[in-house]
Amino acid sequence: MWSLDAIPSEAIVDAATNALVAGLDSQSLRVLAGTLPAAAAVEVPELLPRAMGELGLAFARGGTDGQLPAARALARELTTGAVSARALVARMHRVFGHDTHALIEPLVVLDDVYDILEFTGQDEADVERQVLEAAERLLGAGGD
Repeated sequence: MWSLDAIPSEAIVDAATNALVAGLDSQSLRVLAGTLPAAAAVEVPELLPRAMGELGLAFARGGTDGQLPAARALARELTTGAVSARALVARMHRVFGHDTHALIEPLVVLDDVYDILEFTGQDEADVERQVLEAAERLLGAGGD
């Protein structure tokens, strides 16, 4: 999700620290965990793929390969109550933009609907229901 700009570089540094505490270890993971927040934006792009490789983990670099898993992770935040419907679609719009995967696009479009809600004849509850339905379709879809 970091490579899609869905989470900040500083969160990757925190995750690296948590990985060390959990028992994972590699040279690059240690360096990544010790990265200062002010340097994270510069250091993470180099260190994260290297650390994942050292740990035998695959690294997907943005683009379309990582879109569905990232979108599903964001949609789960709605279903767990971590984010509101409005916050989810705003984030989907920012991260993926228009002309994205067919399962993500409805959530992006619903961000636009929120922006013009007063002109649509719908109320916020209607749009929230549509967001939840679109998120559930995204989560329920197979490995598209």
